[in-house]
Amino acid sequence: MALFRQAIDDERRRLGRPLSIIDIGCGNGYAVSQFLPSEGDEYLGVDMHKESIQWAKDHYEHKNIRFECCQSEDLKPDRLYDVVVFSDVLEHVKEPAILLEKSRDLIRSDGLLLISIPNGHGPFELESAFAKTLVGRWVLAAVDFIAALLDKTVLKGVWTREIEKDPPNLPYNIDAGHIQFFRLSDISAMLDRNGFAVHSVQNLSFLSGPYSSYIFAPFKAMVRWNVKVASRLPFKFASAWVLLARKKADRDGMGC
Repeated sequence: MALFRQAIDDERRRLGRPLSIIDIGCGNGYAVSQFLPSEGDEYLGVDMHKESIQWAKDHYEHKNIRFECCQSEDLKPDRLYDVVVFSDVLEHVKEPAILLEKSRDLIRSDGLLLISIPNGHGPFELESAFAKTLVGRWVLAAVDFIAALLDKTVLKGVWTREIEKDPPNLPYNIDAGHIQFFRLSDISAMLDRNGFAVHSVQNLSFLSGPYSSYIFAPFKAMVRWNVKVASRLPFKFASAWVLLARKKADRDGMGC
């Protein structure tokens, strides 16, 4: 994720040394984890999904890069980190405020908290909700049929090549759906109550979901357009946001 990587690179330059990073809810590591640490950084990815963590261990673990399987309630503040990452995590947990409170005890007094989170009332969630309806399932099937037809005729394998980019049998915790639907004011207030000050918010994308993500994926120009448009929209029209926050005051702060 480019915005996360840029923020981490800026933090590394600010401190003038390698970073210690903890990625809470890292999943299989394919989409985000592998891009976060640079040489010299110390990285720990944690997640409750055993299959995902094992895949991450098998493919990305080496030297200062580690992955551990544990529940969020088992996280212990036995050390401090320069950067704490929640990449599309808080919308999946029953008590996101408790997880934020725990994370505060893991982060250095001048450390960085990075969060990506969907707009609970934005295009992504609206599209996803529609896709679960009877009509939405029929529309999704029609989109899939048309894409398959174009893939075999006019556009000659553009979707097939996109699908084949992902490793086969990539594990994913499909049982962990969205149970929180945040407005930006909700997540900002929750961060404030748990001792964090939001320093910046950026829109991540405009259109996103089971229809538009599938249609856009093979076409890099459309992906770039989607991000560019999002950067110019009011926050409430974005599908997701990236928030950068820091601790308001000092405390001590993880591992499993």
